[in-house]
Amino acid sequence: MTVNRNTVFIKQNGNNAIAAPSKDVLGLVPADPSAFFAGMGDDYNVAVKLQVQQIPMELRNVAIDSMRQGFEQAMANQPDNEASREMAESSIEQLEQLIRDADQLFFGININQEGRHIALDASFTAVPGSKLAAMYGGQQAIPSRFASVINESAAAYLHSATSISPEAITQAKSSLGNATTMIRGAIEAEGNMPPQQIEEIEQYMGRFFAIITESIEEGKADMGLMVNAGTDKFNAVLGFFIADGEDFAALAKDLATKVPDVDDAPRFSFDVGKHGDVTMHLIEADIPEYEHELRSMFGDTLKVHIGTAPKAIYLAIGRDSEGVLNQFIDAGNSSDNGNRPLGQFKMKLMPFLELARSVDPRVAEKLEPIIASLNASSDKGTITMVTDSIDNGSNVSIKVGESLIEAIGASMKPQQPGQF
Repeated sequence: MTVNRNTVFIKQNGNNAIAAPSKDVLGLVPADPSAFFAGMGDDYNVAVKLQVQQIPMELRNVAIDSMRQGFEQAMANQPDNEASREMAESSIEQLEQLIRDADQLFFGININQEGRHIALDASFTAVPGSKLAAMYGGQQAIPSRFASVINESAAAYLHSATSISPEAITQAKSSLGNATTMIRGAIEAEGNMPPQQIEEIEQYMGRFFAIITESIEEGKADMGLMVNAGTDKFNAVLGFFIADGEDFAALAKDLATKVPDVDDAPRFSFDVGKHGDVTMHLIEADIPEYEHELRSMFGDTLKVHIGTAPKAIYLAIGRDSEGVLNQFIDAGNSSDNGNRPLGQFKMKLMPFLELARSVDPRVAEKLEPIIASLNASSDKGTITMVTDSIDNGSNVSIKVGESLIEAIGASMKPQQPGQF
């Protein structure tokens, strides 16, 4: 058959159809090609697998050279900015490494009628023994201080706890260094700041990036976020690992002194209490009377509770957030063996719609068809994502519940004739 003036040859091969740009290529296909489809045809409605190393290196080099040529042309049209060039050069080198060391890319879609969801899976593997494979191999699930956010009663949660390989640490530090240089260059190029102010900004920025660098050098990442929502209910807690929470607190205290002293400025209270090894701090800001929705969610005053520990930072916001934060801190003291995926995310749409309906009566009528659709379902509009480690690579799985798709359909029905 002819497709856009190109000839494509198709051959029946048992229960499969084989397509190729020439008859010679068709001859390369074995009589039983089922090995090509292992883990694909039985599990997915549509699946694509790319064996990168089967692409000749000459062709991959052409792609790299074209990419570099485009980079040089783009930089030639930019002002002379060494910081931007260094950061772009680092990104190009990482892309080159990806093209050379990538082994297999996979993407699959499964419409699961029994499970009543759509699953999307994607995976990437690097050539065994390569630097890229070492970076992925260094990612393993570890015990977490914040695993309590994995709570099925929450409206949403996000969690990740993983080790970081030495190769990944080196690359991350290089990227941070390039980002620092670029930001400094942008500040200096602005030209409207006095030298003393530029020096002060660079000092704070240097302290911040030093804290991030020290945390990366510890060789691990650990964070957890949980959101509770519903009718007249909203709060969220966040925790993440950091090399030295006291350094972070000292930086925050210094930055707070730079906030302008005006009537509507936020108020900072440091070292207001202790909960275990966590030192508590508080930021308060008055919410204007005309912000009815925000007042419904947070009250007259927005309060942000912050906790700093020797190896952790905590943050909580919303109604009853102080109690939720204390429970979150206490839960981190329980034993946790790290027997879980590298990262996971889950969100239910229903609680957020109930929240929106309660804080803004104007949208209540428009939300009713969607809420009614979700009420009739068992999963309440759920989407999940799981990231896990595989040999020399990683895998991401996303599941979208049937009720979420139906809710989207309900939201697109015309509210009035001819109107969506």
